[in-house]
Amino acid sequence: KGQAKGCINFLMHKASVRRDERNPAAFIISPAEPQGWHDPSSFTGNAFRSFFFDASESEVACAHWVSTIAENIRFANLAAEQLGAELFRQVRVFKPSWDDLE
Repeated sequence: KGQAKGCINFLMHKASVRRDERNPAAFIISPAEPQGWHDPSSFTGNAFRSFFFDASESEVACAHWVSTIAENIRFANLAAEQLGAELFRQVRVFKPSWDDLE
């Protein structure tokens, strides 16, 4: 079983996703805001970290990963807008363990 090193919460972390130009089977999730991630304490790295994912051994095509993640980002942005961004700024961000997810 893999080890979780953190998580990105699209409600809290405004993100963008794109295909990796150097590797057609990979994609990158980056902060969408110029100031970087809001409260990056739920993952390793800093407010400007980008996450690289290689889907070359996945049963799911990279393009499908990108479109599905982009859809989730759009949904989270709309939900945050409708509920009020300030509400999400008050929510504590934490780094879950596998035990938290089971």
